[in-house]
Amino acid sequence: MNEDFEKFANEVKDRIFENSGDRDNLDIELRHVQKVNQQDLLSLTVKPKDSNIAPSVYLNSAFEAYQEGQSMENILHSLENTITEHSIVDKIDVDFISKFEGVKDQIFPKLINKDMNNELLDKVPHYDLGDLAVLFYVKIENPQFGGGSVTVNDQIFEQWGVDDKTVMDAAMKNLKDNTQCKDLFGFIQEIAPGLNDAFETDVPVDKSPIILSTDSQMFGAAAILNEDIMKGLCDRVGGDIVIIPSSIHECLILGDENTPDQERALNQMVHEVNTTTVAQEDLLSEHVYHFNGEELMYKEIPLNASLETIENTPFTNLDLVSAQTGDIYRMGKEEKEAEQGKGLTADKAQEKNAVVNIEDKKQGHKRDELAM
Repeated sequence: MNEDFEKFANEVKDRIFENSGDRDNLDIELRHVQKVNQQDLLSLTVKPKDSNIAPSVYLNSAFEAYQEGQSMENILHSLENTITEHSIVDKIDVDFISKFEGVKDQIFPKLINKDMNNELLDKVPHYDLGDLAVLFYVKIENPQFGGGSVTVNDQIFEQWGVDDKTVMDAAMKNLKDNTQCKDLFGFIQEIAPGLNDAFETDVPVDKSPIILSTDSQMFGAAAILNEDIMKGLCDRVGGDIVIIPSSIHECLILGDENTPDQERALNQMVHEVNTTTVAQEDLLSEHVYHFNGEELMYKEIPLNASLETIENTPFTNLDLVSAQTGDIYRMGKEEKEAEQGKGLTADKAQEKNAVVNIEDKKQGHKRDELAM
């Protein structure tokens, strides 16, 4: 935090609600909050002394307005209105967060860029996924303050007293129940009737890009972990799919041509969009991913790599690896394989293994935040 910002933040803290007769009954604090993509944000919390929860108001944008010429009086007035509008007077039971059974139906995965979030990942249970990482959050809905979310940090994880696979199982179940797919051109037509006609788009249904997200459209890029949906999308396009990481909130799905030309063009497009359009806090990745009906994969190549380099670069499979134990999360595959293997005779088991061990698989496609 630079010196000017620190001076500004402390003046806000000292002067907020200075004309209110109830200021002595308020707890006013400044807090550093580590957000996604190495954002160290400074928040202001104001709550009655007999309350145990308060909304966080980030001061970074207020400081930008101050630098652009807004008076301190106007900024204080705006902040006071925001805090008053979202204030929570009554005490709220927040102990439920510490009990896994009470929140297991509200746990969801959040997919983020691993390299950009080293400090955050040091403080939370998570799984590595190649150059990405999966952490968890609890979705909170309360009539007094609406919706919100709480990131599962090491302290909450320890209070739960369960292993990380149990948390991932719950998160994956909830994700599967809340995944959403939308036809891109249909969505455009829905929000802006006639726009497709202006573009003269006439794309067959099975070739139209698909927006993949969650029902809430919050942290929806994690929907690529929903293997059932991903396989269904492969069926829809009749082959492999390529995943364009639009942001941490959604991805675009296209049919995979499996060509160096497509790989280079899409990687360049992702870089351009990230540079010009995507907010820093929403950025997910600088390249595309692939799903062949069984595995998530990507190629780690330079931005302007030659077609020959792209063609000769092998795919890297993306396994969910626990940062806590080093175990690979198989998304329930062990249980399914065990169930399928029950009751097999020795001959049937040998026959099953023979099918699995066939080397030539080239025929067709490979298928089968709140302050407390």
